[in-house]
Amino acid sequence: MAWTSAANLAQGGGGVASIENFGTFDGISFGEGTAGQWTATSDFFARTPTGNGGAAETSTGRVLVAVTWDDQGTIRLFRDGVPYGTRVLGTSPAFFFAGFAQLLFGLRDSNEAFASGDVTTFDAFFAGTIDEVRLYGRALTPAEIADIAAAGPVP
Repeated sequence: MAWTSAANLAQGGGGVASIENFGTFDGISFGEGTAGQWTATSDFFARTPTGNGGAAETSTGRVLVAVTWDDQGTIRLFRDGVPYGTRVLGTSPAFFFAGFAQLLFGLRDSNEAFASGDVTTFDAFFAGTIDEVRLYGRALTPAEIADIAAAGPVP
């Protein structure tokens, strides 16, 4: 989960925080797949809920974006403690990150750090601020995420 704000509401693919293991990654990005929306992103969209159903951002204000993955393979995305998007895979993605893994902040995945191209439509670097990122060793419940959203970030 991350307390963050997008500075460029037209950005596509800006990574807020990701965990990756040799090219396999999962994370939080902005404007990837659906313009103006927060996304639970993954390599080749393998575990990415597309068409979240969540409303596009209209403000550059700070929000809490949280993603959970559970043992049944359900990926849930929350914005400010409220459900925002869901994808059911039927298998747990947890095995991808056994052993070595790295955390990235402000970047979708390390392969994109060296990519070139038209950054007006896709930029793996996040255009905005990241105030706080938290990584938990288990999927938080919707109630826990709502409580964290209500409490706000650590001052």
